[in-house]
Amino acid sequence: MQAFDDQNAELARETKPETAVAGRSFDRIHDRLQRTGGDLPLAQAFALVTVAHRLMRVGDQAKNICEETLFELTGETKPPKRYEILFVDARDTLIAPLAVALARKAFPASGRYSSAGYRAGENLAPELVALAEELSLDLAGIDPTPLSTDPKQLEQYHVIVALAPDVRRQLGQVPYATVLLEWQLPGLADVASGGAVAGRLREVSQYLSNEISDLMVTMRGEDAG
Repeated sequence: MQAFDDQNAELARETKPETAVAGRSFDRIHDRLQRTGGDLPLAQAFALVTVAHRLMRVGDQAKNICEETLFELTGETKPPKRYEILFVDARDTLIAPLAVALARKAFPASGRYSSAGYRAGENLAPELVALAEELSLDLAGIDPTPLSTDPKQLEQYHVIVALAPDVRRQLGQVPYATVLLEWQLPGLADVASGGAVAGRLREVSQYLSNEISDLMVTMRGEDAG
C-alpha cells in the first residue's frame, strides 16, 4: 500500500517477492496439521488453518497491488508463470532425464524442469546419450540426482511426475500445494527393467512428449512454449 500511495516502483518491485512467504507458511502449516493435527482439538486446528489462509490472501492481495503499481508507473506487466516440474524414476539415468530434455526443448519458456531418482545412478545411460544426439536434445546440466524427500525441498515444485511404480511410496508426504502425477507409459516397465532399451526408448520418448505437451497446455494454455 505504501508503494502504491507513494508511487514508488522500486518499493513495489522489492516487496512483490516477499509476498510468497505467506503462501509457503500456509503450505507448511497445512502439511504439519496433516501429520500431527490429531494432537490438537478440532476447533484449534480449524482456527489455525483459517488464520493462515487469511494471511495468505493478504499476501496475494499485496502482490496484486505491487503488480498494479508497477504497471501504472512503468508499463511493466506480470510475466507468464513458469512452473517448477520434477520428473522422478528409480535411477535417474534414462527415463526421467529424457523427460527433462524433451520438456526443455518443447516448452523452454513455460517451466523449469529437473529430475531425480530414489536409487540414483552415477552416469546417464549411453542409450539416452545416443537418442539425444539423434533427436537434437540438450543434456547439458542433466546428471543423476538423488531424490530428496525433505518437504521443504519438495514444496518448491508445482508438479512432481512419477515415472516408476514405487515413486509415490518413496516420496512419502507430498506437500499440500504440489501435484503428484503418475504416468503409466506403455513400454516404460520394459525399459526400466533392463529390457530392449534401445528398441523401446524411441517409443517411450514419443509417449513422454505427448504427456508433457498435454501437461503444459493444461497449465499454460494453447500458447505454451
